[in-house]
Amino acid sequence: MIEDQIRLVDERALRDGVTSIQGGVEAWTADHGGKYPAASRVDRIHLVSPEGLGYVDPWPQNPYAGGAMTQGAGEGQFLYVRGPEGSSYSLTGYGTGGSLLIALP
Repeated sequence: MIEDQIRLVDERALRDGVTSIQGGVEAWTADHGGKYPAASRVDRIHLVSPEGLGYVDPWPQNPYAGGAMTQGAGEGQFLYVRGPEGSSYSLTGYGTGGSLLIALP
């Protein structure tokens, strides 16, 4: 039972983190002529405003491994993929064992 509760808390934290990243991506896009950022910009260091402020603050933590949430397909990671010419994107988050937990937009 306690393990189930911990899993649910971790999954909620992952969903919240990926949703926060989505908000940052959308804000970045609004400030950059409607084009979505390159995947290399979607991290805690590079997803910043023209004034140098982070669009996602604080950056979400990986609920499974600790530390900042990073790109990948493992537990507590997210994968951001920009579509052709920056006109779209997909954002997914991975839970226990790397299972798909959330897919946006």
